[in-house]
Amino acid sequence: LLPFLRHRTGFLGRTLGWIGEYLAWHLPLVSRFSRRRAVAQYALAAGSLMEAGLSTVEALEIAASAGGSVYLERIALESAARVAEGEPYSAALRGADPRGHLPAELLWYVQTGEHAGDLPLALARASEAAAARSESGLSSLVSLAFPAGILLAGIVVATLCLMVFEPLVRMIEMLA
Repeated sequence: LLPFLRHRTGFLGRTLGWIGEYLAWHLPLVSRFSRRRAVAQYALAAGSLMEAGLSTVEALEIAASAGGSVYLERIALESAARVAEGEPYSAALRGADPRGHLPAELLWYVQTGEHAGDLPLALARASEAAAARSESGLSSLVSLAFPAGILLAGIVVATLCLMVFEPLVRMIEMLA
């Protein structure tokens, strides 16, 4: 839904897209999974482009939009600019993300890939790890939806019962 809303040209479409993007990146329960999903897509695209022969800076600039998040795109473009200035990619990522929104495993994989001399492989593995963690966490969150729904239904039924029976009890007390 977010990619669909992001490309709407009307005011309402742009506004809803921006609100959805903000919530997906900052909402406590959802952001962890949406960030990891975006990082997985970005890392996979960057690693694949590097593997195809593009320079690191070109690959990072092109892959910036692959994550599907405006926030990740900003971080990715800033880190690509820092890499173009000669900074190592791991340090560029840390510097471009001062609030620590990126998962720590991405930074670890990038640093390991730089030391091993195989950054594309490290990015592919970072993508796999981020996607797996996002899926497992999201499935855990979804498995909580059914018990939460039952609890919510119980609260609604109890509230309705109180609303119906309390006036009846008062009327019986007034008659007695």
